[in-house]
Amino acid sequence: REVKGLTSSELEQVMLKATRPDDTPVKGKHAERLVGVTYQISGRYDIYDAVLRKLWAKMAEKDWRTTIKALYILHRFSADGSPDHAPALKVSVIISISILLLLLLLPRIIPLFFRFVSHNLRLGF
Repeated sequence: REVKGLTSSELEQVMLKATRPDDTPVKGKHAERLVGVTYQISGRYDIYDAVLRKLWAKMAEKDWRTTIKALYILHRFSADGSPDHAPALKVSVIISISILLLLLLLPRIIPLFFRFVSHNLRLGF
């Protein structure tokens, strides 16, 4: 409940403001509010599940300004967030990047796999 309460609509609004697709930089107060959550919640809770899901969605948007701002917020989480949450952030980012790479590489890997299998079947392996 503690995590859900702090990651509800107020933080979503701050995230929307921080990643607005315009030419202005992320306001310090928005970045500080988002990073400040890491100090308000016990290290026992993984706050990054909800936060990273929202950030990844922002990074996937077509507007490059939104993507850059979301990357900046991710950087601020890793640089200025509570040390109690650092291990959870590291694991979440590694898993997310691994999934992203897999999704990017799958379209290239699958045809190669089928060519390899069909070639080996013709050779009688």
